[in-house]
Amino acid sequence: SDDGALISRRIGSLEWTTCASPAYISRYGVPAHPEELLQSRFPVVGYFSAHSGKAPPLHFLSDGVPMEIVPNCAVMVNESNAHLATGLAGLGLIHTLDFMVRPAIDRGELVAVLQEWRPAPLDVFIAYAPSRQLSTKVRVFVEWVSEIYARLERSNSVARH
Repeated sequence: SDDGALISRRIGSLEWTTCASPAYISRYGVPAHPEELLQSRFPVVGYFSAHSGKAPPLHFLSDGVPMEIVPNCAVMVNESNAHLATGLAGLGLIHTLDFMVRPAIDRGELVAVLQEWRPAPLDVFIAYAPSRQLSTKVRVFVEWVSEIYARLERSNSVARH
């Protein structure tokens, strides 16, 4: 019988990265501290939730203490590929999950900034109902997704060092 309880399993974590295009950096420079993103001289492209219509604050860590920055964004998007495109176009700094921007950083199309202020990674969980007939499919899927996250984490640790 299904009692409604879900099995939850951590499958990995995702790093955050703040970055900008080389054209942006040549025009505006590089912020030395997350609080500088509150100044209008550092344009930031915001990412808002299509569900709530609100932009969450940007998260950073200062000596291990979480810090939230709420910049005044001239441009806002609600889709991750559009967010990436605004960064590539030099419209503003973007603060997003690393896997979204890492290929562009590797190609030199974006430059990571404020790296020493990166927040804690975002833990990712998978939740599923404990149903016997689904167990093989679910197990294969969980293993597949876990391997994807493991590869992301390995590439992140290489990129950081």
